[in-house]
Amino acid sequence: MNNSYYYKAINIGIVEENVVLRRWYEQNGAVHVGTKKFDFFPFTCGYMRKEI
Repeated sequence: MNNSYYYKAINIGIVEENVVLRRWYEQNGAVHVGTKKFDFFPFTCGYMRKEI
């Protein structure tokens, strides 16, 4: 099987308010791609993506 057809990345969900964690992921190559606020969580969900 030829793996060149597969897009290799991971999607990461974090607590957006956790700035230390977000910066760590950014320093290790992840890119912030958005946020979403859910009524049932007391925090904002942050989404990041890392190519692997």
